[in-house]
Amino acid sequence: MLTLFSVPRAFEGLADVIQRNAIQSWQRSNPGCEIVLCANDAGVDEIADEFGTRHLPDIESTDRGTPYLDAAMRAVLEHTDNEYVCFINADIILVDNLLDSIRKIDFPNFLLIGPRTNVDIRDRLDFGGESWRDQVQAAVMKSGKLDNHWGMDFFVFHRDCGVTQMPRLIVGRNFFDNWMVWRAWELGIPIIDVSESFRAVHQNHDYAHVQGGEHVKPGFDPESKLNAAVVGGRLGNCNDAGFQLGVQGLRRTRSVRHYRRRVVRQLMRWSPGLVAGMVRAKHLIWPPEGQDIT
Repeated sequence: MLTLFSVPRAFEGLADVIQRNAIQSWQRSNPGCEIVLCANDAGVDEIADEFGTRHLPDIESTDRGTPYLDAAMRAVLEHTDNEYVCFINADIILVDNLLDSIRKIDFPNFLLIGPRTNVDIRDRLDFGGESWRDQVQAAVMKSGKLDNHWGMDFFVFHRDCGVTQMPRLIVGRNFFDNWMVWRAWELGIPIIDVSESFRAVHQNHDYAHVQGGEHVKPGFDPESKLNAAVVGGRLGNCNDAGFQLGVQGLRRTRSVRHYRRRVVRQLMRWSPGLVAGMVRAKHLIWPPEGQDIT
């Protein structure tokens, strides 16, 4: 019923720890779901064999070897047939079951999103039993910080959803996630924020793998600039959600921040370049405390 796919990087150093934790958490929290790793890096095929996941190599990439998300999306849709698909970044731990959330949604088409919680996890979790959930909860209690409405790392949608028809966007760089939310809004697809009942745990890491590394402001590395040129003013975030999925089910969002965002969306429809430039400038020059942009 559900395919989770991700585009991991090489399993080396801390990335090895983080990505192993993430993949195993998906398997434990979402038993029976198909997991697909779309990557060209050496060693990913061995990881796929180790964990019993699928591996789709030969994903079209940039000159630096960073895969294109649209290419990975096409490969996943071509090689899988589950009704629902989830793109998830390879540093995200899932504690809850995604299918439980999907079953509460009556819409035939939707985009399910939510902000991440940033935590410091530097060691492999013990997946031999259920203690890994306690380890994650302890890390959240110690260092967890809920990201703001721009920090999105997972997207659940029907395989026929319009967001699967993507322009050329580079995975793991700024703005591809914002385009997905904007595209759903543009097509009138219900956007659902699941953060009240579902937690996505982001394992903090550095950005040495990004061109320019830690010396470049988020969003100003060359590949993020390429994404920005493609996306233009089409920038969405969690405040674009028209619905909230909580413990009591699905309801419409009626908070001030959501109403304010609806006004911004209308302005962006009339003049996307102007408003997007204002939002992007504020986002990059004065990032909210604790924000971790990917």
